Amino acid sequence: MILVSIASALMMMIGFVFFIVPAFIALAWTAAAVPAAAIEGLPAGAAITRSRELARGRIGHILVTMLLVWLILAALGFGFLIVFTILVATLGTSAVTSPIIGMIVQLLLVPVFPLVGVVATTLYYDLRVRSDGADVAAMIDALPVTPAESA
Repeated sequence: MILVSIASALMMMIGFVFFIVPAFIALAWTAAAVPAAAIEGLPAGAAITRSRELARGRIGHILVTMLLVWLILAALGFGFLIVFTILVATLGTSAVTSPIIGMIVQLLLVPVFPLVGVVATTLYYDLRVRSDGADVAAMIDALPVTPAESA
């Protein structure tokens, strides 16, 4: 999964070097690559290929979904920043505390960042249902059954 993340980031960086549009296409192609690697047990190259197959014809849907999750994170970050800035201004502390405020805001956002992974995984299942015609009930039935613990 680490290799998939690195390969995805490299594809987007190369896309940004050439033009903006290829980076967004690379983002859409690789949005479901990490969940594909984790859930299907695919190696890096196969996971990116699988993600690209799932994304075919749905680039707009993927980009809007990822944009919304990043907008939610940005809104939370700006909200925390405004609250702490008002708090510091009200208390009348010095300008030395502004880097500390930035670190506090970042620490408050750490528990929210898994939202990106949750959205990517949900997007993976959504793309599987739309592309492969996978039925959610059939996927749940395919999960391994764990024996119930005896009381």
